Amino acid sequence: MKIINRKGFSGQVMILASSALALVVAGLVMGYGAKVSSDVSADLTGSAQAAADNATEGISRLAKQTPLVGTVLAAVVVITILLAGFGGFLTGRRR
Repeated sequence: MKIINRKGFSGQVMILASSALALVVAGLVMGYGAKVSSDVSADLTGSAQAAADNATEGISRLAKQTPLVGTVLAAVVVITILLAGFGGFLTGRRR
């Protein structure tokens, strides 16, 4: 798969945009999942309620890590752009 084309870094920009969209969708899914799990937990009793409460807590903890994942993805894209830009310079190839 060729990411870089001759016109610039549109491939990396598309990867960054799709990564951002994926993070937004994942955040929405986790938020609504925690809400549904919490609502279901209210109607349960005993060990089923404890399991639903644990699931809600787990989803909430996972959702709190979303900014870290976004930072790592942005860093990967920036490093890829830098290496691609300097790759031609270091190998002697010009565009």
